[in-house]
This record gives sequence, C-alpha cells and structure tokens, in this order.
Amino acid sequence: MIKATLSLVLVLLVMAGCQSGPRQESQEPAEEINSREVFLTSLHQLCDKTLQGEVIADHFQPAATGDPVSFSFTACKDQEIRINTALPIGEEFTIVLTLVGEELLLKHDIRNADFSPHNLTMYGGFALEEDTHETMLFPVHNFGGQMWEGYEDYSWRIRFSPDDALFEYTEMKGEVIQRHFRAIIKNS
Repeated sequence: MIKATLSLVLVLLVMAGCQSGPRQESQEPAEEINSREVFLTSLHQLCDKTLQGEVIADHFQPAATGDPVSFSFTACKDQEIRINTALPIGEEFTIVLTLVGEELLLKHDIRNADFSPHNLTMYGGFALEEDTHETMLFPVHNFGGQMWEGYEDYSWRIRFSPDDALFEYTEMKGEVIQRHFRAIIKNS
C-alpha cells in the first residue's frame, strides 16, 4: 500500500511539472544600443579612403553646384574620425567626429594657409538621437563661448549609408539647406 501511494505521488508530481507551462527565464534588461557609437563605428569602414563627390547645393557659392568635392578619411582612432574635406574653390576644412562618453561631437577644424587655427575653427555641436544609425544631426553648440551672429540656428547632418553606397554632409540654417555635398562610394 505504501509502495502504491509513493508511486501515485511520484506520478502526480511528474504530471504537475509537465502542466506548469514553459519555464520562465530571468529577464535581464536588454542593453541599450547607442546609435551614436554605432554610427561612428560604421564610419570606420571608410578609414584610409578618399571619396569623390559633388556639390549638390551651396548657398554661399551657387556657381559651385555640380563641382567636385572630396572627403578623405585620413585619421581614424577608436573614439575619433577626421575627414579632410576639399572643395574646388580652394576651401578646405576637417570634420572631426569624436565620441565623448555616450555623446558624438562634431567640430570643424579650419586652418589658415600657414596651418594656424582660423578664427572660426572648432565650431560644431553634439548629435541628437535620430531614427536610424545612418544619419546624425548636430545642432550648433556655443561651448560656453560667444556665438557668432547668424549661426544660432545652424545644424549639420551627416548621413552614411553602406547599403546605398552614399556619404552626405549637409549644412542647414533652420530647415533651409545652406550647403549639401554628396559622395557615391565605389567598391574598391
């Protein structure tokens, strides 16, 4: 009788275990993806490459529309990428993208002919979070200094789409495009 009772209890325990449903796994919170870091990491694909593109629009030099522009990804570190940008009118500047903690900072390094810093050098801003890991918008930031007149509502947008083989740099005042440069990425 005891043997039959133990067998019955054992059968009931096994059946109860089978009917309890799927075992619940402990739910660890998913690590948030920092799109700014993903964006900078994605741009590392272009390191040591020079992209040839064209001026799509230039409010300051309208005749430059259609002219060539080049983006040289010459200095790449884990947390920083420098993109030398050359326009046909002799203008050159370096786009500096730096990961500062979880923030992505864009600055423009502009030099005089003697390589001394230009009086407007190192202006830029921190990236806003955008919907994709392909586009970052950088509203102007005064970094605690005096903002030069007319640039209070400036922003810059950089788009890199490996799928579309496209790199774009756009300068905007409010919603109006001031300058737009685009390069199509050719397979090496």
